[in-house]
Amino acid sequence: MWTYETLANLNATGASWPTLYAKGMLDLDSLWPQVLHIATTFGLIYRLFHVHLVVLQLLNIAATFLDALLLYYVIKPFGGSRVGIAAALIFYLTPAFYIYSVLIGAEPLWLLAVLLSFKFFNDLLLPRLRIGRLRYLMTIVGITGFLYLAQLLRPIIMIIVIAMILYGLFSFGQSESAQAWSRKQRLLSLLIIAISFITLTQFSTKIDQAIYRVPISNSIVGMKYTVATGSNSATKGQYDHNMILKLEKINHSQISAPNKFNQMDAYLAKKIKHNLATVIKNSNLPKFIFTKSQILLQSGYGFRLFWIDTHPVTHNHIPSHIKSISNSISAASQIGIQGLAFTVAILDLIYMCYYGSKSKRIHFRTLNGLFFMEILLIGLFIASLLVEVQDRYQVALYIPIIGIISNGISLLNQPVTDLPKLALLTNFEQPHKIISQRKALSNLKREQPSKTK
Repeated sequence: MWTYETLANLNATGASWPTLYAKGMLDLDSLWPQVLHIATTFGLIYRLFHVHLVVLQLLNIAATFLDALLLYYVIKPFGGSRVGIAAALIFYLTPAFYIYSVLIGAEPLWLLAVLLSFKFFNDLLLPRLRIGRLRYLMTIVGITGFLYLAQLLRPIIMIIVIAMILYGLFSFGQSESAQAWSRKQRLLSLLIIAISFITLTQFSTKIDQAIYRVPISNSIVGMKYTVATGSNSATKGQYDHNMILKLEKINHSQISAPNKFNQMDAYLAKKIKHNLATVIKNSNLPKFIFTKSQILLQSGYGFRLFWIDTHPVTHNHIPSHIKSISNSISAASQIGIQGLAFTVAILDLIYMCYYGSKSKRIHFRTLNGLFFMEILLIGLFIASLLVEVQDRYQVALYIPIIGIISNGISLLNQPVTDLPKLALLTNFEQPHKIISQRKALSNLKREQPSKTK
């Protein structure tokens, strides 16, 4: 994270990107343009306000508050206001992220871009009055634009695009009360978004080179780096110092930048092949996946990074008693949230299997919200295990996990008492009385005289 602030500070105080590259201060950042994007954003904030670390901390605090507010507006259409408020509070008060949000990471801004794209996504697909052509185009541009901005900060957004397309194909209900568009219209709109997003990402390297005026590798090289790191069982899918040394050696060689990137690409491809062969040969793939899952879901990242960033390098060891307390608090909240999400998902599955085909009161909008969050969680979790793993990357999972909890509880709370079977379950001693009362009420309604004009 300090790389972001250092580069932002230098750039805001007058150092151009070509100058920083010529002096070797960008190092391997040419492989990861997201570092340059984040540093550029922070540098812009420095120019607008003041060059001080506190400015970036205040930026992230404000962005986290806006994230919670946007989460309310994203969840509300699926489950109602109370569900939206609960989702926002769970997100905002999660201990690990609450502490982490006062640091200088890029996750709060990344979430802001993702949630803004979700807000436009809701505006496009949820039932409402049909929008005009201009607003339709603005909505398409809004979804694509904010997805691309999020991609610039953390390149895993293709997972979200795929989840949106799956939602368009398989979401529940085809009536006007459940869907704003037919399946064909939904799919056409989402294909426009996907094609536009992919086109932008294909040109992103050229755009970056034109903006920064320094050599930047193709995004494939950066992707191979994170896959090579994530597939190394010896380092548990985390930072690989030996691989960095090899890349540094190539980077410092006296050859042209394109040749450097080609050599790095070939080396990383060979490294990935070797790592996968090692995992398969040792038959430890399940153990490796489990280890990476444990690292990804560690609950103490917020306080650990806060302590490291607020203490000198020589004094950044966390005392055992403080570490124990902070880990206990973070773990309790983490287990509670993840356990609740899992429990709700299982209960909703049972609910749908038992009542889904019979009840006429299941709210398709809530069900669709639950469906979207579930496929999003599965996609993001699998993607996180395929690449380099860090505990702070779990922030990407917060939105779908909280979405599952809020939409799932909303679905379970919806009434299904219109079912005769449920009536028998709620008052099994006199089932014939319940049925006769319903028949009498139905006859009474038919016998009521119509109102005069």
